[in-house]
Amino acid sequence: MRERTPTVEDRLKLLQEPHLGTPQAIKSADPLEPTPTVVPVNEIQEYDRNPREARNDAYDRIKESIRQRGFNGVLPITRRPGELHYIAAEGGNTTLQILTRHSRNQSVECTMLADRQ
Repeated sequence: MRERTPTVEDRLKLLQEPHLGTPQAIKSADPLEPTPTVVPVNEIQEYDRNPREARNDAYDRIKESIRQRGFNGVLPITRRPGELHYIAAEGGNTTLQILTRHSRNQSVECTMLADRQ
């Protein structure tokens, strides 16, 4: 007995099925070692588990320094598995807040760190 030829609808249905498993099962392509990269500031979010509840005491000093000289540092960032956005890491929240609100920088030099949850 001969198999029937799949219809266009059958083919479309097959194309919509996940062939590589669930997105969580796909390994991240993010680096395991610290890696320099350039990322648009608007793709970086503040670290949501930041223990600091009040504004950084050095905020105004850091802001003025960035205003006068520009940001010449490297922002540490990471990304949790399965997430699309980056997050500030290792104390980068204050700098990220300033770059987001007060700087004309479109992109920033970063060091991509492996996620440590």
